[in-house]
Amino acid sequence: MHAPRATAPRSRRVVAGLAATAVVSAGLACMGTANAAEPDFPQTLAFTPVDVEASAGGVYATGYVGVDTNEDYVWDEVTGYVQAVGTGERISLGEGTQPSAMDVSSDGDYLVIIGTQKQQGEGDETYDAPVAWFVGTENMNVTGPSLVEGKNPYAVAFGSAGYYVAYTGWNGGAGVYSPGRDVALPEGVQPSHLATLPGAGGTDEVVVGATDFSDEGEALGTLRTISSDGTVGDRRILGPDDDLRGGIVSMDVDEVNRLTYAVSVRDMEDGPQEYGLNVIGPDTDEYVPLPDPVSGVSVSPDGETVFLSGGGSIGAYDADALDSYVGDSSPPYAYLGGDGIGQMDVAPTGRLYVTAEHEVSEDPEVSQVVSKVHAIEAPSAPTNLRAVASEATSSSLVARWTAATDTGGVPADNVHYRVTLQDNAGGQPVVKEVYDTEYQFDDLTEGHNYTLTVATTNGLFTSTPVEAGYTVAPSVAHPSAINIRGRVAVGSTLSLANTGSWAPGTALTYAWYADDRVVSTAPTLRLTKAHLGRSVFAMVRGTKEGLAPAVVYTDPTPSVALGTLAARVPTVTGKAKVGKVLTAKAAGWTAGTRLTYQWLANGKAIKGAKAARLKLKGAQAGKKITVKVTGTQAGYRTASKTSKATAKVKR
Repeated sequence: MHAPRATAPRSRRVVAGLAATAVVSAGLACMGTANAAEPDFPQTLAFTPVDVEASAGGVYATGYVGVDTNEDYVWDEVTGYVQAVGTGERISLGEGTQPSAMDVSSDGDYLVIIGTQKQQGEGDETYDAPVAWFVGTENMNVTGPSLVEGKNPYAVAFGSAGYYVAYTGWNGGAGVYSPGRDVALPEGVQPSHLATLPGAGGTDEVVVGATDFSDEGEALGTLRTISSDGTVGDRRILGPDDDLRGGIVSMDVDEVNRLTYAVSVRDMEDGPQEYGLNVIGPDTDEYVPLPDPVSGVSVSPDGETVFLSGGGSIGAYDADALDSYVGDSSPPYAYLGGDGIGQMDVAPTGRLYVTAEHEVSEDPEVSQVVSKVHAIEAPSAPTNLRAVASEATSSSLVARWTAATDTGGVPADNVHYRVTLQDNAGGQPVVKEVYDTEYQFDDLTEGHNYTLTVATTNGLFTSTPVEAGYTVAPSVAHPSAINIRGRVAVGSTLSLANTGSWAPGTALTYAWYADDRVVSTAPTLRLTKAHLGRSVFAMVRGTKEGLAPAVVYTDPTPSVALGTLAARVPTVTGKAKVGKVLTAKAAGWTAGTRLTYQWLANGKAIKGAKAARLKLKGAQAGKKITVKVTGTQAGYRTASKTSKATAKVKR
């Protein structure tokens, strides 16, 4: 079986499994007609895809529908299909067929699909024979299947001089075939991937990705090149070193810079598999470790972006800064909302086509998965960009815009905005990534002109930016700083002190904040129990006709502490004689304070004597009487005051 993989963005793609001998069919059998209308994506497929290929004229998928009655992982019934995605119905490739890979010709006029078809062997036995189909893309006419004799094809690549096929022979050996030429590969080499790089005079350099097996059975991922005269170059080993483990997962080429990108994997003795991206060229041999498993690689037509797929997401790596993603630095990525990425291919236009599985059953105990083809490209640009001064000060720019109407084929929660502010007087631009449709830049320079740009990005592609200009107007003359005066405790009144002065004629407004919530707009703030434990700061805004407003903030205070109750020493009136009544008088306490009393005889509490009045009894005779008044109030520390002692109580 062909393992799903990514393919290259141009007509010279990496395709596993094309049989050269299959492209000799005669006649075309009309099996369906394509519709030229532009389809909407994502498109749901009525079969399990094994490959997707894009050309300038359309996108095509091939796959199968299988029935495993006995659940023994062997298809009891299977039928292969091909489809022009979004522009035509699926077309059967015949009963008992199972395609494994597909490619589109350099001119986009035909597809070649390879796979297997069940054949009758001796007796009741059946076997899977390698076959190929030929499909005309204009009307989706299918010829085949044709039996492939003598070779087990693994990969094909189209180049300027035609097509090339990597294979292993039925009787051993391996090579790369093209019309009129068959180049043998060294012993022990299992080719799996092909690509071509353009040469002089319409010739090609063929890149072969393979797994080399030693006599001991150890595997090693490798690359080789075959020149236009059929010379096989020295192997380039994939991975961080010459450790003879692992193989090649996926491969693509950058024709612009003549580089090959290959994902390699090797089994580790003391941990999970190790994945890495290899960049190979005439003067390049770079290895970038990848933190997570990767199943496919594709390169943009301009060679500037490397797309890596793994799990349910696709990352967009800057080809000129691959080493910057090592460690905790992640590339921009898009998550398609499915359960796994299958195949991907970049069209010559730069549009990325991806297959992904999606769970559609609402019953968690019932698995119902459909496959969809997604088309990912640049989202639309934001609209209605405005650059205005904040309500507080012209030195703060508020950027607002209307959200993009087209996400470029990814879920909306993947879309965000790249906001850039450039001081036209020079300096580094300030770049921010935001998910809202508004952003504020602070501390701009008075009198300077700025250029604001906003672009939509969906993780993989970015829209053209929209632009707006902004000039910071002169603001009213104002203090360089303001400070808070007063004790930061409940019951205290805070005021403001300026460092410098406001311009004559400036109108001032105030705002006091407690933990970012406005609690007063007066020039002063009296602290209450509501402010206890909260930090306080203040803002003063000055406005004057013809000038931009200016805003000055204080530093935040420490948390507001408990207040101190005001109180006086209580007094005692009345005659100190048994049978007479003494009265406690408490004055000068902070308004709202709750008072309690405790009478004492010679400093010891008199049981039950907790009122403001005390009738003297014989037990108090000969003793001096005092009263202790205790005040409590929310937001304040409890306070107590004790009166002076009376004369000794007479009988």
